[in-house]
Amino acid sequence: DADTQREALEFVIENSFRDEAWDLSPELLQHLSVDKWFGGAGGFAADYAWDVHDSILGFQASTMTQLFNPTTVKRVYDNEFRVPADEDAFTLAELMETVAVEVWSELDSATNGRYTARDPMISSLRRNLQREHVERMIDLVKPDNFYGAAKKPVSNLSRHYLRELKEMVDETLESNATKLDPYTLAHLSEVSHRIEASLDAEVIYNTDDISQGSFDFGSLFLAENE
Repeated sequence: DADTQREALEFVIENSFRDEAWDLSPELLQHLSVDKWFGGAGGFAADYAWDVHDSILGFQASTMTQLFNPTTVKRVYDNEFRVPADEDAFTLAELMETVAVEVWSELDSATNGRYTARDPMISSLRRNLQREHVERMIDLVKPDNFYGAAKKPVSNLSRHYLRELKEMVDETLESNATKLDPYTLAHLSEVSHRIEASLDAEVIYNTDDISQGSFDFGSLFLAENE
């Protein structure tokens, strides 16, 4: 049921997307290392320190992929139709909005102070997570990454949330540029550029596709009449 799905999503968010879930202190990291053996990624040439960012990003990226892979998204979308109209349902729009609100929660607190490289507005773990989120949403917009009748509504919805996100990012950059730390400033600038470039490219792709389709249809029409 819808409430169970919401509880499951909240569990995922709380235990993988938030920095507190990892509970990694400098003291703990001093005691974390990697196994050493001949050959493989853990060979003697590998760094002794535990790879903080790559390890956590791998887990978060995998989680984000499971939430937004085409099969999951299609199931959530189709399930809305299976639930009677007068009953509660967990919708694709709710999934996308819930994840977006959580992943980009720092944008709501951007005006609370001045930030530095040692005290950034958005932590390094969360910046990695946010990039993964943007890439998954962009993947859902691309016409070649989806199939079936759900393709267009999913693409439209993803494009809508990407536009909303870009507006929030641009507003944060415009109103807080002098307060932001260099990491966050560079990160948000790149996110804005990435979204804009991907949406522009998708429009051009569809325009070319439509033009090609019209040409093929016209050629077929002429050929039949000849």
